[in-house]
Amino acid sequence: MPTADYRLSSTDAQSTTREPAVSRSCGPTQTGAMGKSVAPVCVCMSSPDATSAPIHVESAAHLDELIADHDVVLVDYHAEWCGPCKMLEPTVEEIAEETNAVVAKVDIDELQDLAREKQIRSVPTLQFYARGEQVKQVIGVQSKEDLVDIIDAAA
Repeated sequence: MPTADYRLSSTDAQSTTREPAVSRSCGPTQTGAMGKSVAPVCVCMSSPDATSAPIHVESAAHLDELIADHDVVLVDYHAEWCGPCKMLEPTVEEIAEETNAVVAKVDIDELQDLAREKQIRSVPTLQFYARGEQVKQVIGVQSKEDLVDIIDAAA
């Protein structure tokens, strides 16, 4: 069964509505607010590289599963209070939409033990995994081109 969260969408300066944004599910097109169709984002295990949005990591086991189940994974360690993380966020979202890499986001405040285990000392930190093995780590804001180059090399 699809799960939905709600995001504000604005069709013009006067009108703002809440429409469901279906996430992490497979299935038929859903009907949102005002009768508009909302297509689900498929990240089913039968197509491990088919994601179009970053995945919020819920636990160390969840991250391990993502790394094991997908060929190329970009892990973005971030924090809500981190200015550079907010600057990097649109780039990370574009990479999730435009590449075959799975993009996993780890909030270091929510998952402090995981951040400590992965030796994350600064945010943003980006780790790249290929076929289950870490192949690269970069710290700080990076250009989209540089990040895509790392993903391409890992693939």
